[in-house]
Amino acid sequence: MNPSSSFPELQLPHRAVHRVPSNAAFEIACQEGALWITLDNDPRDIVLEPGQCFTTPTNGQALVYALQPSRLTLTAKAAVSLSRPAHGSSPVRAMPMPCAAQRSAPGMALAR
Repeated sequence: MNPSSSFPELQLPHRAVHRVPSNAAFEIACQEGALWITLDNDPRDIVLEPGQCFTTPTNGQALVYALQPSRLTLTAKAAVSLSRPAHGSSPVRAMPMPCAAQRSAPGMALAR
């Protein structure tokens, strides 16, 4: 699989579930709405809002649940391994990152 291949934009209605392929790491980018991502063998919850991204590991299944009507993109990435949360970080909730296009924007901060 190409290290950075994009898939068409997906529209998920409220409460819809999308299974992310487990054969590669994927960057899930929330364009609109709110997404809840759950990973096999990982106790953390990942919640994405518009402009936020999360990259899945290659060694586990990921499910994306639409907390409200949502729009997202999936981009295949280089391999990412599943690691335990660092000491002192939340074992229950992972913090998403701003999407690549927004990471370089000066003053970009996550809203919470």
